[in-house]
Amino acid sequence: MEKIGVGSTLIYHEGRFLLIKSLTGPTAGLWNTPGGKLEDGETFEEAAVRETFEETGYKVELGKLVNVYYFSDDKGRQVIKRVYEGKIVGGELRLEGGKVLQVLWLSGNEVPDLGPATFGATQSIRDYLNGKLGTVHYPQRIA
Repeated sequence: MEKIGVGSTLIYHEGRFLLIKSLTGPTAGLWNTPGGKLEDGETFEEAAVRETFEETGYKVELGKLVNVYYFSDDKGRQVIKRVYEGKIVGGELRLEGGKVLQVLWLSGNEVPDLGPATFGATQSIRDYLNGKLGTVHYPQRIA
């Protein structure tokens, strides 16, 4: 079975979380944390930093591991996704052309009204707000 590694960031800035809505891939149309697949020789942390910059224009510094997800994608591949705290240290907001449709900043109490979102995005915010860092999840679904 093919395995895919994904590095992602949970950015909490000025009391709000940053989420993106992708146009492509298995998370198309869903709110999600910035991130993506590891490239050859890349670590989860390097992928999280690179993908966050590519998708949002923000340069980030990683903090603690928020959580880890193990699930199968729509093509039957085993996915390991690691979500890290991300602190904005530079750059400015810009959307990745053709891949990111929209960016949203929301407070923790707005999460229940978020609408279509990945399990990982909503659970990462919950874990972060509840201080449950480093939690491992085995979701049966992406959304």
